[in-house]
Amino acid sequence: MTLSLAIVTAVGVLAARPAPRTASAHRTRQGSVVGRYVLRTVNGQQLPVTLPGEDPRHTIQITDGVLDLNPDGSYLCRTVANTAHLGLRESFADTLLGGYTVLQAGAIQFGHKGLKADTITTSGFQIRWPHPVRTVQAVFLYSR
Repeated sequence: MTLSLAIVTAVGVLAARPAPRTASAHRTRQGSVVGRYVLRTVNGQQLPVTLPGEDPRHTIQITDGVLDLNPDGSYLCRTVANTAHLGLRESFADTLLGGYTVLQAGAIQFGHKGLKADTITTSGFQIRWPHPVRTVQAVFLYSR
């Protein structure tokens, strides 16, 4: 597996953006969560956070991130990171696009093309989202 492919696999997946839904249909349910959320912690640690990669010689350092929830029911999640593998270092920005639905008070479902949907809960102006990272589960905490 090439380093670039390992990076994309380790941190996220670039998915096709779903067809936009009408904003009026989502204004009531999505309205309270719409906005920009900034990545604050990963696994409870302040950024930057270093996570293990696919093997002991591979690490990923998460340095920044943002989650935009749009009024049309779409989202954009962008993570900025550095990776080190066998002495090679590379910086990159990984983008995940998809759709979201507010299920009930405090619950949101994120959908991504080709992957199982993630259902998460929110509290106030924070979103905790467990991102699958190849060998570990990393919980990303975003807040407004």
